[in-house]
Amino acid sequence: MTRKQTVFLAPLMVLTLILFVQPCLAKKYGPGPLTGQALSARKHFKNGVNSLKQGQHYLAACSMLDSLHIKNKPKRFKKLTPIVKDAYDEKLRICEGFLRGENFRDALTHYKHFKLFLIFLERYQMLNFVTIDIEKKIAEASMGVAADAYKAAEVSFGSGAWSQAIDKYRVVLAHAPNFKDTREKIAECLYSLGKNELLENRFRKAAAYFADANGEVSDYKDAMVHAAEIYYQLGNHAFDSEFYRQAWLEYKAVTDLDPEYKDAAIKQQSAMEAAEVILGFGQFDNKTGFSVSGMAVGDFIFQELRTKLEGKGSQFFKLTFDMEKSDFIANGAVTQVLANEKETPPVEKVEIIKWKDYEKYKDANGKKHTREIPRSETVRYLESSKSRQVVFSGYMNVRNKTTDDVVINKQISKSDTQAAHWAELITQTENQWRLSERVKALLAGSRTIRSEDSMIKTVISHITDELVVVILEELDKTQKVQEPTSLQLDLI
Repeated sequence: MTRKQTVFLAPLMVLTLILFVQPCLAKKYGPGPLTGQALSARKHFKNGVNSLKQGQHYLAACSMLDSLHIKNKPKRFKKLTPIVKDAYDEKLRICEGFLRGENFRDALTHYKHFKLFLIFLERYQMLNFVTIDIEKKIAEASMGVAADAYKAAEVSFGSGAWSQAIDKYRVVLAHAPNFKDTREKIAECLYSLGKNELLENRFRKAAAYFADANGEVSDYKDAMVHAAEIYYQLGNHAFDSEFYRQAWLEYKAVTDLDPEYKDAAIKQQSAMEAAEVILGFGQFDNKTGFSVSGMAVGDFIFQELRTKLEGKGSQFFKLTFDMEKSDFIANGAVTQVLANEKETPPVEKVEIIKWKDYEKYKDANGKKHTREIPRSETVRYLESSKSRQVVFSGYMNVRNKTTDDVVINKQISKSDTQAAHWAELITQTENQWRLSERVKALLAGSRTIRSEDSMIKTVISHITDELVVVILEELDKTQKVQEPTSLQLDLI
């Protein structure tokens, strides 16, 4: 081949590669970064054509619509348009068949799919005929599902399987919110569960069921009175047992149901006043000399602790620096704060990229062939890393001011580590997208880590979270209250 022929044919060979070879290779070896959508659209369209050959008009139309949604092409419109009405009729027959056979659940599923189909046809302006009222059909199928679920729920209700009945009645409401007396039946189930729990002296569960029954149907029977009375007596039991915060919670449950029930509001206030704990803050020594945001570490810990306790126990905790009024005094010390930073010098590394190219050629007889050409490139890059660790040690104790007993003695030990790992290319390459996922992640990796001040704040936040839990558990004995085995209930 002469030089002139080569120059003339070169653009033609490139065009041939783009139009014919690349699609074939993509089909054989998987879609490349630029052909994925086109191949996916082509696949859906081909599936639609195959379904059409088998007489499945609806399935064919759906596949072709998927193809159009991915990549819009006029010739696909031409193929789809003639079968739209047949697809519509086919799907309608299926839906109506389920509805006539009173298979309402399947009818509902198919009508919902049918609705989406019609929405897409309307989007592509292919609805040139009158369609059914799809919302009316969906409502009809939903009502059928609700009726079936109601029948099943009635069986459970009749046998006293209250929890199962509730679940089935909930299905009814999901499909028809105002179906018959479903809400009243749920309320009756909850009421019956409450009575069962009451017979077994599981008072708190009973009260919850009665409250739920009242919430389902307002003023249902005497459910609200039952719930309020049980919570009221649970509050009395907790108050008499000196579990004042628990008493406050029980009385609050009463006033939430009925603010004027007996003297619950007055007792709620009394329980809150009795439950109040005055916690004073003494010294939090800072033997390390470290500071954070311009404040000594110990002072910063107490500041964080005060803020979090106010948020979690504001109803019952009063924070003060007046040692004369405090019930408990907190003290502590920071014994060690270490901040270590380590940076690894850049290390040169190598990755070999391998791939295959393909080209067309003619043999001596002029027959066309495609041959595989292995390619490779060596890419050099620098890999670096650095890290910072903060280690914090100390202790905090809380003593009872009256007895001088240490009620809390908490050792503190926390750390936080931040690391950054990254890379930068030495070799300039157009094949960076072929690199391994690990190397690509390194190239995109962050080169910064949080400041020492920020890390110390994070450690202190974790420390104070733990201290809040310890203080609430030790100074507020709510969790130790036991449910009574009997109650004197003022119920008819």
